[in-house]
Amino acid sequence: MNIAIQDISDTRKSLTISFPPKEIQEEERSLVDEFSKQAQIPGYRPGKAPPDLIRNHYGKRIDKELERKMISKAYESVQKDSKLDIFALVNMENETVNPDQEGTVTFTVDIKPTFEVPEYEGIRTEVAQEEASSESEIDTAIDSILNQRAEYNVVERAAEKGDYVKLSYEGKIGDQPIADIAPDHAIYGRQSMTWEEAGVEEERGLPGVRAVVEGIVGMQASDKKSVSMDFAKDFEVSALAGKTATYEIEVLEVREKKLPELDEAFFKSLKVENLDALKEQVRKDIDYRKEQKKIEAQKAQVIDHILDKVDFPLPLSAVEHEKRQLLTEHVRYEKQRAPDQEVDTENTELVEKIEKTASKRIKLQLILDKIAELETIEVEDKELQNAIFHQAFAMQISPQDLVKKLRKDPERVAAIKSQLLMNKTLKFIVDQAVVAPLEENIQS
Repeated sequence: MNIAIQDISDTRKSLTISFPPKEIQEEERSLVDEFSKQAQIPGYRPGKAPPDLIRNHYGKRIDKELERKMISKAYESVQKDSKLDIFALVNMENETVNPDQEGTVTFTVDIKPTFEVPEYEGIRTEVAQEEASSESEIDTAIDSILNQRAEYNVVERAAEKGDYVKLSYEGKIGDQPIADIAPDHAIYGRQSMTWEEAGVEEERGLPGVRAVVEGIVGMQASDKKSVSMDFAKDFEVSALAGKTATYEIEVLEVREKKLPELDEAFFKSLKVENLDALKEQVRKDIDYRKEQKKIEAQKAQVIDHILDKVDFPLPLSAVEHEKRQLLTEHVRYEKQRAPDQEVDTENTELVEKIEKTASKRIKLQLILDKIAELETIEVEDKELQNAIFHQAFAMQISPQDLVKKLRKDPERVAAIKSQLLMNKTLKFIVDQAVVAPLEENIQS
């Protein structure tokens, strides 16, 4: 076989593989022999039918298999003899394989870029000094646990601050519905059934519509009320900025929040013996989160360091694939947040953000892959099994069912292993990083 290489870009090549008729004829004869051994032709025992009869009987199947084998051999030759570090096969074109003439197959491939690995040992990182968990932090965390386990009981009275209220509302500016003025911001215009905490603080309440959150205090089921509010001149929705709106509110139901008692049953449900044991558990959780926050800060600095220290062209197919993944994730998130709204995937700002993020991720992957190779960092079978178990748990299916799916999806398995390798390599770099307290750096 002969290989002709043509540059398309720094990381994309076109490779034309040609093979002489003799090579095709040899492969074709071998296939005829294989088909002959399995052939069921009247008057002939398996393996004894003449080659021409086998060709006549199985011609289309032989031609198809011959084409597949020659393409496979061509790609094997590319991987072995081209001396290119192939990242991905982008496209394949071939002429009909004919034993009587020279055959050609053209592959378009992306190759791994060549670059010098940046210094990754002893990277200086700056992290804020975290104080030990305070009693205030512990009390706040316990309050959060109590709120998560609270009961919400229907009450036949007016809503008080802290009650949860089911309501509907519609806003207008003059006689024009806000739903028509700002159709892409339904939360400011109309809600037919929603829950709000009555009188909740500004940062936790319904964004922008304070009049509704505050107005439901004192209302009970079936009550209706009209409230007005002024949108700030710099309000995020320009169509509403500086305008005065009127909201018609109807309360459908009022529920009172009842926190659980700090009793034996409550402690048992959390697998602790008493309040002191709960506080100790919460303290450990807070300390763990602080440690993770520090590690994440280090990771971000390590990533920025190695990305800034080297530049190289990226495989186009990898970037395009990552962009598609990011766009899919964005659409899924937006649909969950607002199911009835169309997602603008052509938005220039969004497209630029996805392009930048995709390029950054692929660049990081290539650098970490090379570091992993240098340091002989590998993903062990047990690590892969643990990852699959955690994914199954998150998907709420059995690990056995997920394994069955993964057996049919090798690309997904490769993606899981790739992510595990990146995480493991990044941890290796972070573990070697120099930690400098942020306060000291500011003073110096």
